[in-house]
Amino acid sequence: MLSQLFWLGVMMLSLNSAGSVTSSMDRNGMDRHRVSSHNTTLTPATFGRQATFKCTAKNLYGQKTVSWVRHRDVNLLAVGKFVYIRDPRFKVLHESNSDDWFLVIKSVDYTDEGVYECQINTIPYRSHKFKLQIF
Repeated sequence: MLSQLFWLGVMMLSLNSAGSVTSSMDRNGMDRHRVSSHNTTLTPATFGRQATFKCTAKNLYGQKTVSWVRHRDVNLLAVGKFVYIRDPRFKVLHESNSDDWFLVIKSVDYTDEGVYECQINTIPYRSHKFKLQIF
């Protein structure tokens, strides 16, 4: 039988650090996954500059998509390419036929510090966290 594979690999661009979550469906349709021990990526950014987070999600199909969450205020920032937060500094970049999803925060300031999370809406959901630190 063909197995369906979901893969979420995350890389912090400026440090080239990586963490990943992998998942697949077994023959019985039960979800099985392997989570790396390194599930939070420290992401330094310079005050006033741009911060970029990268999520790579392979083999998304149907209603599966990438979402971005900010933990400080448990705010859903974006689902797919639609940005919910009204702060124009936030945007999501994704090209058709690409596995890469980017959350971009322009002109970061100290209030942007904290944990951000990339999620895929599988059951259970797959995610990777980034800790943004402003210098």
